Amino acid sequence: MNTDWMDQAACAGVDVEVFYPPVGDQDSYRQIRAVYCGPCPVRRECLAFAVAAEPADLAKRHGMFGGLTPAQRHDPKTVAAVLAGDDPPATEAPAGEELERAA
Repeated sequence: MNTDWMDQAACAGVDVEVFYPPVGDQDSYRQIRAVYCGPCPVRRECLAFAVAAEPADLAKRHGMFGGLTPAQRHDPKTVAAVLAGDDPPATEAPAGEELERAA
């Protein structure tokens, strides 16, 4: 899988641990979305990479990729919307949407 796009990511050079907040820490996920994912020019590539590489089991998914949490990446409609560019910029979670399920 080609990863040349990673050098163009808004998060290039940022400590990877930033993208793995504790499960249920919705404020951190919102902040990551707003600071890194929203302005990122390769958000779709990032999401496609995560979806292709991560396990199907939601319990084994972690971190923020392409502006989506593990629970959001588990929803095919949400993933398809981001990949098609049909969703709003990843500056915040949609109103009323749970960002991450508590374990």
